[in-house]
Amino acid sequence: MSSFGFMEETAKSEKGATVSTSQLLKGGGMAAMLGSVLLIAASFIVFIYVSFFSPDLANGEPDSALVQIQSFLGVVGRMLLVVGLVALYVRHSEALGILGLIGFLLALFGLVVGPGSAGISLLANLGWALFGVSSLRAGTYPLIAGVLLITGAVVTGPIHAFPMNVPDGVFLYASIILYGAIAWMGYTLWMERNTTIAE
Repeated sequence: MSSFGFMEETAKSEKGATVSTSQLLKGGGMAAMLGSVLLIAASFIVFIYVSFFSPDLANGEPDSALVQIQSFLGVVGRMLLVVGLVALYVRHSEALGILGLIGFLLALFGLVVGPGSAGISLLANLGWALFGVSSLRAGTYPLIAGVLLITGAVVTGPIHAFPMNVPDGVFLYASIILYGAIAWMGYTLWMERNTTIAE
């Protein structure tokens, strides 16, 4: 039994219907997919804006409807990824071990705090990379998804922390790799049957 064993109890809705642990974790997998899609869309908007409207976005030009949409998608995407990350970790918490726990906490910290200093960005992406490494070691999620998660995190971290003089397309491609890997893991969790905690 993991430290999250309390989740094995069924949750009661207001109408008295039961929601199984399997359904909760599947919902977390769906949240991981949707959050990843929104964050990829937000990255695409940044690419479009920088490429065609304002090359100085990194230096700050917030007065744009496009930028406001990007900000909204980013906030909602990160909120969904918080739910998704918790589900991805809880599903295999014992198998992921200490390394997985550290990666989970660092990535969760980055999602909750949001984009900020270079240090936060580097720590958050280090968390995703460690989560990917622990996933590969434990064999909990698809091999390629784990490799892509590590690759995306390693590339995305420095780009977020030090965005100056980085080609526009690199940020977009790195985001697609990172969030695509998270979406893949979420899809794997969503497709599982009779999901239980930390097998």
